[in-house]
Amino acid sequence: MGSNNSNNNNNNNFGYSLPTPSSSSTPKDTLKTQIVSSQQFDGCWEESALRAILENHYQAAFSANPNCNPKLWWTALAMAVLEIKCAHLKDTWEIVASKAKTFMLKFLLTQEKMEKENIRIFVNMLIEKAQEVLRKLNI
Repeated sequence: MGSNNSNNNNNNNFGYSLPTPSSSSTPKDTLKTQIVSSQQFDGCWEESALRAILENHYQAAFSANPNCNPKLWWTALAMAVLEIKCAHLKDTWEIVASKAKTFMLKFLLTQEKMEKENIRIFVNMLIEKAQEVLRKLNI
């Protein structure tokens, strides 16, 4: 009795086919991956990551900072890019956005000493401002 090696390379030992990685990812998939993979452990994004993502629009986006901590602004911009450019993929990046919001809330509570009731309002306004800036830049 010989062993049954009739399974091809895409089959596992349980008799079903494993998914083959797709080489046809869209630019929005690539953008989402770039943004998600550049998120820091604490939930924020750094300037260098946003510089790469925003490319030619970097300086305009930077100068639109509404006088808040740069880490908060970069994080708001990254979330705005996800909302604007990758909305159809939201189920794949919702946890990343949640982690980013948590970072922003904790940062404002501990670093900026804002009152709790004002923090959520400020975070939402900051993200909306970032979305507005990116829309004006046609990103």
